[in-house]
Amino acid sequence: DLSAGHGTFVAGLVQQVAPGADIRVYRAIGTAGTGSEIEVACQLIHAVRDGAQVVNLSLGTPSVFDEPPLALAIAFDVVREIEMERGWETVVVAAAGNLGDDSPVWPAAFGRVVAVGALTAQLRPAGWSSRGHWVDFSTVGEGVVSTFVAGAQSPDLVPEPETFGADAWARWTGTSFTAPQVTGAIARAMTEHGLSAPDAVKALLATGRPVAGLGRALQILPGV
Repeated sequence: DLSAGHGTFVAGLVQQVAPGADIRVYRAIGTAGTGSEIEVACQLIHAVRDGAQVVNLSLGTPSVFDEPPLALAIAFDVVREIEMERGWETVVVAAAGNLGDDSPVWPAAFGRVVAVGALTAQLRPAGWSSRGHWVDFSTVGEGVVSTFVAGAQSPDLVPEPETFGADAWARWTGTSFTAPQVTGAIARAMTEHGLSAPDAVKALLATGRPVAGLGRALQILPGV
């Protein structure tokens, strides 16, 4: 499938940036890259109930009339109730999307979500990245390298299919791969400086370079 290995790639990026992080994976979409907002909402709640301090969502979708998806809105209400009961907040990071305009992409465009757009390998705004006032951070999203799954690509899906062996690495482009870099940076700041997740986000905001429509630019991992 076209999106096979997506989760492995994303987890590998978090691990590269924050080697000491405890990474847990929750399946919300299939290897074809499709799923339902209800399943994403359920897995988000599941992760928060399991005690996740930072949740990475390398997925997203626009919506009719730019309205937030109902299931996700309800999920964040449930998350808030859990947070109030236990006394601390989970930070949710999401990919801003690859639409190349300022149309909101959900869940990134929710006010409580840390939305991450993309820069080129030369740290310039990536023309294909979604952008807007709702984007909080951006980092390199072109030619990002991470872990991949073993197997052969289908010639029906890619013009020049490749075969990957065990312990493979691959190169990919998209905001799905900028979000986990920021997630990793948050986790690393928590570990190295003893910060809560929300305070780690504030610390990163203070160090980033402002870029119009792409929040604060951070240089975390290189691209190719």
